[in-house]
Amino acid sequence: MAADEAPRVIVVSSDPESTRYRRLAAELRSLGLVVVFAPADADAAPEMALPEVARRQRAMAAVQVLTLPGKEQVWIADRVTNKTLLRELAHGALRPDQTDDSIAVGVAELLRASLMEVNSESPARGEYAPTDRVRKLAYAPAVRATSTGSNVWVAALAGIQPGVRGASSAWILQGGAAWHAGTGFGLEALACATVTPISVEGSAGLAQLSSQWLGVGPSLVWPTRWPALHGEVGMAFVASRVVARGEQVRPSFISAAETAYSPAVYFHGGPTFGEDRFQLRLDVGVLLLAAPVTIHLAEERAAVWGAPAVHVTVGVASRVWP
Repeated sequence: MAADEAPRVIVVSSDPESTRYRRLAAELRSLGLVVVFAPADADAAPEMALPEVARRQRAMAAVQVLTLPGKEQVWIADRVTNKTLLRELAHGALRPDQTDDSIAVGVAELLRASLMEVNSESPARGEYAPTDRVRKLAYAPAVRATSTGSNVWVAALAGIQPGVRGASSAWILQGGAAWHAGTGFGLEALACATVTPISVEGSAGLAQLSSQWLGVGPSLVWPTRWPALHGEVGMAFVASRVVARGEQVRPSFISAAETAYSPAVYFHGGPTFGEDRFQLRLDVGVLLLAAPVTIHLAEERAAVWGAPAVHVTVGVASRVWP
């Protein structure tokens, strides 16, 4: 097999048109595997037949699900580690309308757990040499989820602050730095500033706002079943600054240019895409000021900013350590 070729998995089944086979094949394909059908031999024991089928087809593994009285048996012959695995699922533990889904997910989990030895300090040596794709497919050993997995990231994002409560939309820039332990928990520092002013318009005139804020707080990153996709959420305690300019601006701004400061809390989250040193990040955040800024034009209350202010950004992040 070529080094960049997707690994093949043989699925042994008596009916390639069944819902069970299709759901299982779809789950394995979602891991980046090529799925090949092989007809089941009712007289052959899985622990003997599956390794031979996988070897004959030059596949990474072979899979078979058997329905027995009161239970389902999941068999996997893994040529990377030279193991044949069995997992039994009692019918009583499965909802009838979710049996096929549960089996498909269980097969994927069992296969990835079997392959995790290729990422250990003493990797398994089976008949099928592990490629980079196989190593990424395998679960990382639990020992890696420790403080030795700490890392530091910096990020630059740009986006829009949609207008709410009387204010117009504005373009923003956001940057940050974050440290995360191997468990996914960490600490981040964030900064944000408007690039275009926020406009507030009323019958008595026009005002323009610009805002800047700095914040620090905890964050959490967690993996999904797809190695290149992670989720991230965070909360920051913020110090904000808002400057309003206008000919007819009245309290809380009483001159043509007035500045207001307020503590705030910022909540954000979104997906990140990338496996190595660089990531693409999509982030949605909400900024809540302790003292929202109220803009009056003459006697007219024209807008309230910061209750909340919404941020939608996209950008890149880079791991700078280790």
